Amino acid sequence: MCLSLMEEQWDIAIILDACRYDIFKEAYEQYLPSGKLEKRAGASDTFEWLHTVFNGGRASNIVYVSAHPGINSKGVAWGNFNASERFYRVYDAWLDAWSWGLGSALPNKVARIAVNAIAEHPKRKVIIHFIQPHFPYRKAPCPSTYFDLRCAKSNPEMAILLERFARNLIKSLDFNFSRFRIAYWKFKKLLRLNFLEDLNEIYWRKYSVDDLKYFYRDNLEWALSSAMQIIERFSDHKIVITSDHGEALGENGEFFHLYKTKNPVVRVVPFWRNNLALQQ
Repeated sequence: MCLSLMEEQWDIAIILDACRYDIFKEAYEQYLPSGKLEKRAGASDTFEWLHTVFNGGRASNIVYVSAHPGINSKGVAWGNFNASERFYRVYDAWLDAWSWGLGSALPNKVARIAVNAIAEHPKRKVIIHFIQPHFPYRKAPCPSTYFDLRCAKSNPEMAILLERFARNLIKSLDFNFSRFRIAYWKFKKLLRLNFLEDLNEIYWRKYSVDDLKYFYRDNLEWALSSAMQIIERFSDHKIVITSDHGEALGENGEFFHLYKTKNPVVRVVPFWRNNLALQQ
């Protein structure tokens, strides 16, 4: 399963954040070479995935190219996970590839950073963590949320601190009130209360389920087209593509990914291997 990524045989592991199995299955053959797709168990969110996969300090030989601000080289821990102490080196692609208009890291720029990182460390395993298909969606950008770091644009360390604070706050709310989150959103919408919105609620309020699925698939294909650049450049490497968790888009009354959810569309993720990685 993807939660035992460290037991698999690979040289390059590509993580597509919030990638659900079913939509990946529909799209991947347009972008990836021949290989094998399997269904694996994932976490409920990135934080849980990090602690499960890299528990026990087993990642000291890994180079991590991160489009996720919580996984950084600045020495700022996300919760109690300090990436700079876990991995051999962390590339802050989240900072170098950031788009202030979108509120996220651009996957094509992340791919270029990854290609350089792999070339610089030919004897080490490399993980490339793309934010997409996770929102913000490029066809529905909405960067004025906790995911937007523009208020700290000139101070990367402060940007990470703000990101950590906001995500820990939201995680706490999810853990304690996840059963009531949609009801709370409905109550606020009914009363026309617009304060304390995060991007989850903004998308839920503004778009239909069909809209969200369209935006989500577009983000996934955007990430796959960028991942393809890495796969083509390093076709002589064992490469896997998987995800930390999936994404609910209305299934079982849930949207996005709640901390500790049991929703199968969040807990089931793809695990694709190229032909070299299949030769174990």
